[in-house]
Amino acid sequence: METSIVSKKGQIIIPARLRKKYGFQPGKKITFFEENGCITLKLMDESFFSQYAGMLKETAPTKGEYQAWKNEEIEKEEQKLAK
Repeated sequence: METSIVSKKGQIIIPARLRKKYGFQPGKKITFFEENGCITLKLMDESFFSQYAGMLKETAPTKGEYQAWKNEEIEKEEQKLAK
């Protein structure tokens, strides 16, 4: 078991062994989950986002709806530029 100390700014150092094992690299985003008095860190990589794939499938706009919205936005921008 490794330990770390919380700095005055609330920062902690993740031990090198764990950073390497779980792919925590500088600039990568992580998320914090709090449950039952425990905090879990999870790297926000492709596997993190794939767990949410399809959740909004039934409420997502169709390609046609999206294209219509896009066309409306293009028309609005063209009207602004024409003025």
